[in-house]
Amino acid sequence: MRNVGVAVLAMVLSAAASNALAQDGQFFVNGNIGQSNFSAPSWGAMHKDNSDTYGALRFGYAWRGKVDYGVEAGYADLGQFVRSGTYTYTAINGQPAQAGYRETGSARGWLLGGNLKYHFDSPWYVSARGGWFVARTTFKFGPNGEQGSSSQTNSRPYFGLGAGYDLTRSFSVGAGYDYYSLGDNFGHVNAYSVSAEFRF
Repeated sequence: MRNVGVAVLAMVLSAAASNALAQDGQFFVNGNIGQSNFSAPSWGAMHKDNSDTYGALRFGYAWRGKVDYGVEAGYADLGQFVRSGTYTYTAINGQPAQAGYRETGSARGWLLGGNLKYHFDSPWYVSARGGWFVARTTFKFGPNGEQGSSSQTNSRPYFGLGAGYDLTRSFSVGAGYDYYSLGDNFGHVNAYSVSAEFRF
């Protein structure tokens, strides 16, 4: 059964490669800018600002047809969240006292994946993409002005959906939604953006 599966996979890849060679292809550069929203755990913070500016830049190659499909690589900066508040502790004199604290988290990293674009009513289209986000996440914490920090790098999935309009054969604009997984400690990020793509 395993050999049959390998043979079928090889046939599918061979057919896709043959179809790709028969189609017209183009390189592309795609840029997104918009707003991100972090879903990270609250850690009891009182004031929360989970939104920030989001940006991504992708470069790749797509084979054109009724359904375009291609590969992409790029870089995304998801911005950061900020949370602050106060906590109560027992002072040296035994009396309760309060102090402020501040927590921030940020994520940015490299993208590698694939994409699809369906022209349902040319020049209008809908699109989808997905792949791996190699994210560098950084968390800073502690009393105001006395920050500790920790960071880690993980590979997590991302995917996105969008719609747009081809102004010319080489240039299009659109809008979309992207989901970036950041793991248990940081949750995920929802990103909403407008985009522009140049093909050559």
